[in-house]
Amino acid sequence: MGTAGYVKISKANEWPVIYKRKGKISDTFMVDTASRIKDPDTGVAKRIKRTCKSLSEAKVLCEQYSVRKANQGSEGFKLTKNQQTDAELALRELEGTGLSLLEACKFAAEHHNVQGATMTIAELVDDFMAHKLDLKAKGHTRGTRDRTLGDYRSRHGLLASEFGNMRLIDFDEVKHFDPWLRRRKSARPLINCTKVLFNHAVDRGYLKRNPIKQALPEQSLKKPEILRPNEWRNLLLTALHTDATEDLLAFVTLGLYCGLRPESELGRLSWDDVIMRKSRVFIDDDKTKVRFGGEIDIPKAAMRLLRRCKRREGMIVSKNHRNRWDRLRESAGVKDNWVQDVMRHTCATMTYANTGDKREVRKVLRHVDDSQLRHYVKTGEGLREEAQEFFDFKPPETADVEKAQERSA
Repeated sequence: MGTAGYVKISKANEWPVIYKRKGKISDTFMVDTASRIKDPDTGVAKRIKRTCKSLSEAKVLCEQYSVRKANQGSEGFKLTKNQQTDAELALRELEGTGLSLLEACKFAAEHHNVQGATMTIAELVDDFMAHKLDLKAKGHTRGTRDRTLGDYRSRHGLLASEFGNMRLIDFDEVKHFDPWLRRRKSARPLINCTKVLFNHAVDRGYLKRNPIKQALPEQSLKKPEILRPNEWRNLLLTALHTDATEDLLAFVTLGLYCGLRPESELGRLSWDDVIMRKSRVFIDDDKTKVRFGGEIDIPKAAMRLLRRCKRREGMIVSKNHRNRWDRLRESAGVKDNWVQDVMRHTCATMTYANTGDKREVRKVLRHVDDSQLRHYVKTGEGLREEAQEFFDFKPPETADVEKAQERSA
């Protein structure tokens, strides 16, 4: 069938093309796919052309061809009659879903014969933890420290309590994860732990891809709060005065002068880790929040305080120290305005103010974000005298401690 006598009426770049031929009684229209495709019955390659009695019929045919091409590509025109019937039935199933036949086929192929087709999220959480514990038993340290595993148990437990019975292939970021995340307070750690969980599923072959695509939200860093001279001095003097009963002098000293985190580091530290003859404290990788252990120099002011500790064996601080820690801060007059990691922030700020060297701050903290480091630098500028007073601090004799406390207050 040629196009002689026909006039193209389709707009530029429209496909398929509609031609029109005037007749004595009525006009005739022809739809041309302009592609050489094998006929499903004969296998002969030729252009698909069909005549129509009306323009509306031609437009319907064009729409059908367009849908078929969108869903199946040009290869769709090579389908046998049985395959075409199967495709038509599949398209009916997809009506109202917004999915094309191609998208549905890709999804089916992607999840065919993967364990995620039957595995639930609760089962994935158990599998993930078993894998981590196995790695830990074999001596691997990356991602297997007690604190890290505790974070995974907590956050994966929240996910499992909400979606535990859901199959992995059914879990959708927009439909399920995002609405649930909006109801939680800490979005960043939950996103991170969930991505780690589903990365494990991909690595193990349970899924073809990670359903969580969103990036971690930017972490907002605030200017670090630090203890002012009367505050850190009174805290040290109170710890010194009450060391026989509260037993927290070493805890306060190492927190203020070595920047150790109260719970994740000081809470796991023993006196065996404090090398008094070398004026150093050793931080094992398993006793820190991040993978940055090593030795930290203990300043002279801190050594003078550590030598005054009543007890120098066992753990630096007992597990049931929180009530004593609250009493100590209250007695020192700093409890009401206390913020998390304020001793660490004070240490970092005073270190920069005293040395003017960012490398010294990194050396003490072992790990610090560049944005946070800029805050320490900005806060530490102009505090040279306070820093000298901080590092030159000498504890008074026992009889003079109470008087020194009064003067500090």
